[in-house]
Amino acid sequence: METVKNLTGQLRVQISEIEVLKHNIEKEMKENLQINERKSRIENDYTNTTKQIAAEEERLQTLSAELNNQRMIIKFTEGDLNQANTANQEREFELNQIIKDIEKQTLLKVSLEDEIMNHLDECDTNDKAAAHLSKFVRQLKEKCRQLEIKMLNAENTDAKLLVEIEQLKGSNTANID
Repeated sequence: METVKNLTGQLRVQISEIEVLKHNIEKEMKENLQINERKSRIENDYTNTTKQIAAEEERLQTLSAELNNQRMIIKFTEGDLNQANTANQEREFELNQIIKDIEKQTLLKVSLEDEIMNHLDECDTNDKAAAHLSKFVRQLKEKCRQLEIKMLNAENTDAKLLVEIEQLKGSNTANID
């Protein structure tokens, strides 16, 4: 009886440990989903930023060409000099704004790349932890099966002993009568 109680107690402990592990695995899976969603958003932001940078660089080239053209016009006509200077200043201002935008976007791109790398590292760590937990759960299930078999064997032994005791009581009672 003590053995059955001990085995039952051990089985309950094992079952509660399995439930805790199931809960932890579900939590890890939810966190992995959240990380993957953040990763997808970051990758989309990265792609959009890269496209914007390319467009801004193309715009920069166009503006540079226009700026060079305006400089040529200044050489040929003195009458349009003031107008060309104004246009030049506007183009240089736009050029500076574009350069600042490109610098900001480059910094953002680097930041996003760092964040992606950090998230990939987290995903790798989480995948390894989930694999370890899965292996541990399989081992616990195997131990539970073994304990159940031992418990069933102990119950069978107890039942046989009870039957033998009852048979002995019956034969003792028959002998006494």
